[in-house]
Order: sequence, then structure tokens, then C-alpha cells
Amino acid sequence: MVSHELSFLLYLVMVSSAFGLAYGRLPCTVSARVFSEDHPTLLRASDAWPSVGDPGENSARIVSVQFLMGALFGVMAAAVGPRWVVVAYLWFTAVTVTLTLTDLERKIIPNRVLVPSFGIAAILLSVGAYLDDEMAALSRASLGAFAYFAVFLIIASVMRGSLGMGDVKLVVLLGAFLSFNSWEAFIVGVLGAFLLGGVVSIIALIAKIKSRKDEIAFAPYLVTSSYVAIIAGIEIADWYNG
Repeated sequence: MVSHELSFLLYLVMVSSAFGLAYGRLPCTVSARVFSEDHPTLLRASDAWPSVGDPGENSARIVSVQFLMGALFGVMAAAVGPRWVVVAYLWFTAVTVTLTLTDLERKIIPNRVLVPSFGIAAILLSVGAYLDDEMAALSRASLGAFAYFAVFLIIASVMRGSLGMGDVKLVVLLGAFLSFNSWEAFIVGVLGAFLLGGVVSIIALIAKIKSRKDEIAFAPYLVTSSYVAIIAGIEIADWYNG
């Protein structure tokens, strides 16, 4: 039985990695097209194949993101395991990689990508929870999404300019997937985002890579912390508690 389960998990990881690698071009395409007036639609059928299309595209960037997506899909599949909800988490990974790219390159988290993600997240998590018989996790996901949003909204209101509204809306998505996983993952993800963002920002200021007036993209820290928490949040919490 154990050998069979392990074999199935390995198969799931390999398939997920291959899928992430094959469709890793999509985040690059969407992140570029969302700001382009030449492309009213975010996706076309030809965007699905991982080849370099327009001559102006950065092929090295595309290949890097493809391999990143392949690795992240594999790791996420291993962390979630052979459950139906893994589909939701792989989709979550693709979306957050896309939003991280737009924030790094444009300091913007576009509503055209983020807002539809809320509805898709609700559907995928609900279907996955039903098929996995984990309906209680949906209530936890709703509470986590609201709690993360409330914390960031308060910070953005009190410390004006410290956070953009894109970050405030992004944490709704992050909070749902973190807390669906576990409350330990939620706490580690929230605290880790502030710790990681603060440490990197201080280092950037000391090294004079950034000045106090420069905008700092916060989405990469939020997303990275969420990945770590989903993958190893319970283990980190257990280690901290001794």
C-alpha cells in the first residue's frame, strides 16, 4: 500500500512538473500583454505552446520562467499530495507567478488578472474540497482570506504609502490558500512575508540598492512566504514550538 501511494505521488509530481514546464510561457505572455494596448485579450490559443513567439520577446526570461514553473508545480504537487484540490494549488501557483512578474517589472498587481482569480479560486477550492471530503477547510479558507485582508487594509490605512491596494487585494487570494492548507501555514505565511520583506528591504537600503523613496515590490515576498508556508508551514510551526 505504501509503495503504491508513493508511486502515485511520484507520478503526480512528474506530471505536474511537466505541465508547469510546458505551459511556463503563459505567465510571461500574460504579464506582458496585460499592459499592452495591442492585445485586448490576455490569452490566445497559440500562447499555450512554450515557444518564443514575437521577435521582441526575451527568450532567456521565458525559458527561466518555464523551468521555475516546472519546479514549483512539482514541489507544490508533492506538498499537497494526491488530492483533487491539487488542481487548485497548481492554478494558484501559475497565477501568483504571473502577478509576481507584473509587480517586479511594473510595480503593479493588475486587476485584470487578480479579480477573476477570486471567482476561479472559489470554484476550484470548493470542487476540490467536495471531492476530497474536506468541506470544513472551506470555512477556514474564508476566515483566513478575510483576516489577511483586514490586517493589510488596516496597515494600508494607518501607514499610507506603505502598501498598495494591489497588495491588499492579493492577500485575499493568498489567505484563502494558506488557511485552506492549515492555520499553521496561514500564520507562518503572514509572519514570514513581513520578516522576509523587512529583511530584504533593510539589506537593499544598507547596500544602497534602493533608497527610501523607491517603491518596493511587496508581492514577491508575499508569494514566496506563502509557498514556503504551504510546503512546510506545519513543520516550521512545530520547530518553533519546540
